[in-house]
Amino acid sequence: KTLDLENDVFQDILKNVKQKNLNKSNSSLARGACKKCGEMGHLSKDCRNFVG
Repeated sequence: KTLDLENDVFQDILKNVKQKNLNKSNSSLARGACKKCGEMGHLSKDCRNFVG
């Protein structure tokens, strides 16, 4: 039973890591870019380029 529990925990961790990697690869924004407009140089909270 201990081996089954360890395998379940391992599978959960592996699933989480794969999901995080999938999320990273789907991101088309450069690291540090504003998440509202996609431009570099400011944070989302300071974005003046987003209407809405």
